[in-house]
Amino acid sequence: MEDPCMDSMPYFIKMLEDYPQLTKYKPYFENIRKTYLTRCRDAFVEYRENPQENFYYVLCHGDLFRRNMMFKHQAETGELEDCLLLDFQMSNVGPMPNDIIYALYQLFSPDQRINHRDELIEYYFAENIKTLKKIGYTGELPKLTVFKEHLFRLRYMEIFLLISFLPLIYGLKKQQAVDAPSWRDSEDLRHSFYHNDDYAKEVEQRLQYFVNKGYFQE
Repeated sequence: MEDPCMDSMPYFIKMLEDYPQLTKYKPYFENIRKTYLTRCRDAFVEYRENPQENFYYVLCHGDLFRRNMMFKHQAETGELEDCLLLDFQMSNVGPMPNDIIYALYQLFSPDQRINHRDELIEYYFAENIKTLKKIGYTGELPKLTVFKEHLFRLRYMEIFLLISFLPLIYGLKKQQAVDAPSWRDSEDLRHSFYHNDDYAKEVEQRLQYFVNKGYFQE
């Protein structure tokens, strides 16, 4: 059975048509609808199939969200002491930005995505550098400016997560009483996920950000 997330574009474009404040973004997605999945896949298989010179490749977890993480807090203060990652079924060697892009949409809140994006990205990068130093890495350390260039290069992965995964997060949260697998077989339920006003509000903010940053320019 084909993954329904691979066929999200028609639902997303219909949403753009139905929300007047979003209609102006429809041409951008009409232009990429035939290529965005391939461009997104490239981010996962690049190291194996088409490694780029001077690109940062790391071991990626591949499925970084809350159910795949365990947290340890200090008993006295409640402060976070440690974090343990679980479930490495999707782990792969790939571009360094992959996990933080995925986490932005699977792990963090709308407020964090919108108002703390740069802070989260820079913290992720700093922790990677700290780890490299801790294990005695002797090569040239990655540079934040170059990392951000690589982050932009992988923008189609972010577009995919926005139009495929994020509506499910909003929709399933709202439909808590609905058996989760049932959305795969219900056209009405899938459309309702894309017509969630909270999701549409975040989409409007994200798409303006994408346009300002040149995400749709080749």
